[in-house]
Amino acid sequence: TALKYQAEMREEPGQQDITSGLHAEDYLTYDLTGSWFVNESVTVQVIAQNLSDEAAIVSHRPFGARPNLPRTIIGRLKLQF
Repeated sequence: TALKYQAEMREEPGQQDITSGLHAEDYLTYDLTGSWFVNESVTVQVIAQNLSDEAAIVSHRPFGARPNLPRTIIGRLKLQF
């Protein structure tokens, strides 16, 4: 399990309040990973990223506003030879 926090961040030089200029929002994401060891050579893994599906603008530069990763579920089969 992982809890990730990104604080509000200035995207322009300056010393004023961050909210007065171009800035990236603060956001909190929660990730969860589970593994099942089937036998010595096979592992099944499920990875869930941004479980709360919180949407935030993480940057405006260089080509406009970009959001964070939406809720994502990844399944993985690992084989060891």
